[in-house]
Amino acid sequence: MHAARKRGMYVGGRPVLGYEVVDRKLVPVPEEAQRVRDIFELYVGLGSIMRPVQELNARGWRMKSWTDKHGTTHHGHRFDKKNLTTILRNPTYIGKVEFEGRLYDGKHEAIVSQELWDAARSRSHKNATSGAAEFRNKLGALLKGLAECGVCGASMTHTHVGNNGRRWRYYVCRTIHDRGASACPGSRISAPKLDEFVIERIKDIGKDPALVAAAIEAAKRSADARRPEVERDLREAEREVKRLTAERGHLIDGVARGAKGLVERLEVTDDELEVVGRRARELAAELIALDARTIDETDLRAVLAQFTPIWDQLVTSEKIRVLNLLIERVLFDARACEVEISFRATGIKVLAATRKSA
Repeated sequence: MHAARKRGMYVGGRPVLGYEVVDRKLVPVPEEAQRVRDIFELYVGLGSIMRPVQELNARGWRMKSWTDKHGTTHHGHRFDKKNLTTILRNPTYIGKVEFEGRLYDGKHEAIVSQELWDAARSRSHKNATSGAAEFRNKLGALLKGLAECGVCGASMTHTHVGNNGRRWRYYVCRTIHDRGASACPGSRISAPKLDEFVIERIKDIGKDPALVAAAIEAAKRSADARRPEVERDLREAEREVKRLTAERGHLIDGVARGAKGLVERLEVTDDELEVVGRRARELAAELIALDARTIDETDLRAVLAQFTPIWDQLVTSEKIRVLNLLIERVLFDARACEVEISFRATGIKVLAATRKSA
């Protein structure tokens, strides 16, 4: 295994976006390879990690879909900070293989230029050392990073226009912002107007016990709808772990008896077991996270009851922090003139704990 990796050979595991496995070799998939290059260019151009995540999901792009040796199709997930960072750090794309912290020349074709790779690494280092200060919320948009278009699902970017010393601020659907008004029949709204509307709705919820109960019920339904799918996938992953573990034991016994041709199969099984085991751990963690998302009614009532009296005393940066803790997203549908507010259960618990300690 060590020798194969040092020689730059593909030794199994889950295929990465941009390649397919042909005769145990990585071969570029032209359309996916172009998407990988676009991803790197987006990151270099946009700067922060979340902005390309939002843009990629707005385009409907997904991670790698693949079919395993049993004929089971694994569909690619939506992009998030974790899997996008994995792509940006994967030396496979420059034709390298990483082993024990060192890079070796791979036997496969690079699909990202060294120049683009270096630019992405430079951007990542700059963000790590500066905290991406140049991308901070300079105009004080309360819902920046929270507002989403209810028509196409894209994030809503914060923008402004000015004239004669005056400034008008807006939230605009990212699809419209990047590709023009014809790309989405969706959302554009005055930023102060949407900010004020959301704040007033939060205050209203705090005054109405029926709305508090409705918010809790909505969060519970969301978690309950996701749970069966996660539990099903986890059972499937655990069965596969059990099967591969048994297969690995038989192969080890065969190798110990001196049977020929089993070492390579054992290496492949080890890689498959690592991938499936990681997937099972991720699903188990998601089940725990679903439990953590359950909103405690006492905490929610306490937080909302204190929201109105303290809100006007907060400076803008504090208001942004409170909203990011309290709200998961604000969905604005321009066609229906509707706003949907989704609460963040973990943030509610943090705010409740902060209130108690204060």
